[in-house]
Amino acid sequence: MARRVQMTGRSGWYLRVLEPGTLAPGHIAHLVDRPHPEWPITRVSHLLYHAPLYTGELAGFA
Repeated sequence: MARRVQMTGRSGWYLRVLEPGTLAPGHIAHLVDRPHPEWPITRVSHLLYHAPLYTGELAGFA
């Protein structure tokens, strides 16, 4: 699965659960916090797996 994520850039399960509970059809999930909105998973994935030599941009993330 990790190889498929790297090759396709697809993601969607990188979440943090703050309170356990149950979601059912019709329930609404809310985004609580996005500490680095300029760094979506797609951008980080691209830099790590498709442009690994471009470290200057990654240095700004730390």
